[in-house]
Amino acid sequence: MTSPALVFSKAHQFLQEHLGLNYQQYATSTLWMMSERVLRLGINLFVSVWVARYLGPEHFGSLHFALSYVDLFGAIALMGLDQIVVRELVKQPHQKERILASAFMVKCAGALSAWLLMALTWPWLNTTPAEELMVLWLAGGVVFQVFGVFDFHFQATVKAQYIAWVQMSQTVIGSAVKIYLLLIQAELPWFAMVYAMENALQALLLYLFHYRVFGQVRLLKGKLSLGLELLRDSWPLMLSGVSQMIYLRVDQVMLQQMVGAEATGHYAAATRISQAWYFFPVIICNVVFPNIVKSRVVESVMLYNKRIINLFSLMIWSGITVSVAVSLVSVFMIELLYGVAYKESAAILQVHIFAGIFVALGIAVNKKDVCEAKEVNIMIRYSIGLVLNLILNYLLIQKYGGWGAALATLFSNIAFAYVSLLLVKGGRENFVLATKALVPIHLLRK
Repeated sequence: MTSPALVFSKAHQFLQEHLGLNYQQYATSTLWMMSERVLRLGINLFVSVWVARYLGPEHFGSLHFALSYVDLFGAIALMGLDQIVVRELVKQPHQKERILASAFMVKCAGALSAWLLMALTWPWLNTTPAEELMVLWLAGGVVFQVFGVFDFHFQATVKAQYIAWVQMSQTVIGSAVKIYLLLIQAELPWFAMVYAMENALQALLLYLFHYRVFGQVRLLKGKLSLGLELLRDSWPLMLSGVSQMIYLRVDQVMLQQMVGAEATGHYAAATRISQAWYFFPVIICNVVFPNIVKSRVVESVMLYNKRIINLFSLMIWSGITVSVAVSLVSVFMIELLYGVAYKESAAILQVHIFAGIFVALGIAVNKKDVCEAKEVNIMIRYSIGLVLNLILNYLLIQKYGGWGAALATLFSNIAFAYVSLLLVKGGRENFVLATKALVPIHLLRK
């Protein structure tokens, strides 16, 4: 057996034994999503490095300030519906059109709310004309997020290959346009325009693939009552998502406002690397989520708990492995990829990479809370992390700049994913499971 085939065989055996994934459906879906994300990661990293070298730290920082600002409000357009809609589609597949159309209606309301909040807050910021133009274009791309309802349906039916094709096509086309802009030495705002175009392209491709696989869905036939019902379940996740996006992106906004665009550029270069592997916990958790719901509903509590702690262990130890490896080669990695102009990014990367351990754990804990209809706990935990993140950013950025922002990110993620479990109702069980997952002896048992 060849080495890649052996690796896949061992990975499949692990997933089947410890997370209950079926080879024909779940493991194949995982392989599709992993392959797509690894390929996209390579393309995006190559193009991002080229863009960073071309723009330099200051202009690269301005671009990421605009992206981060729009992301803060773009999270509202998502309305926290993804996990709720997937759960309902798994439970009621015969109601797919009604559920998707109602979710589409709710997401449209979210997009309008995001635009309004951006319009109200923008005048208070200190920005350049180029940054204003970039935010205008990026804000226009937010509306296309409403077509993410088709993504939910693919997740619920475990047809990850279609999501992979959509995202891969979006990456290839978007990257080709960015390379063209680099070759013609385009001005800074045009790079922001490409990101908005990518959102529109993704929406179009999701619609076309969904139409081909499932047929026509009448998105304008949503029911207000069902939309409100979905919103009732999703509002804690919506607030959680907004809180999560704030403490993922507010550091770059605060850096730009408190220190300057150049500091933001150094920080953005480091986080592009440290956050690159976050696709792994997201994909694993998305793929196993329908199976975990099934094990709790139709199988046994003992099997459900076993799969949960195995998932926690996988998240924690994959994070530890990546973090230690990247921190050891951070200086070499930054100079190789970005050049000496970004040498300050190395120290930031050495700290920021360790936040990924708790990001991965937090994603898994969130899935368990959704499965048990404890979405309020997610909201409370994200709120705790957000408040701590804002306070630490304000205190540490003033003294340490980007390195201080990295410390704030690390400590706030520890608070969100681990410490806050002791502060929410029923969270002590998750705290115990997460602590046991740090010593994964159970994975060696049959």
